[in-house]
Amino acid sequence: MPKRNAARRSSRLRRERLHQRQPAGARRPALYGARPDIYRGVGWRALVELASQATPESVWLELEARILAGERVNGAEIIRARKIVAD
Repeated sequence: MPKRNAARRSSRLRRERLHQRQPAGARRPALYGARPDIYRGVGWRALVELASQATPESVWLELEARILAGERVNGAEIIRARKIVAD
């Protein structure tokens, strides 16, 4: 039994360290999993593009606000917005 507890503790510590090493943007998908107000308003492609590391923070905050306001946003629209900011 003590070995099992040590293994659980070790696994928990590894997960915590992994989570701490990730940049903030890498944790975005986990945020959307707990936000039905976001994931119910968009399709999978839009959710993937919105959570992508390539989407700047200013773009995803603006698009999140639009989704929360009830607008439909699709993946292609997110890609276009990302390209506009990049130029």
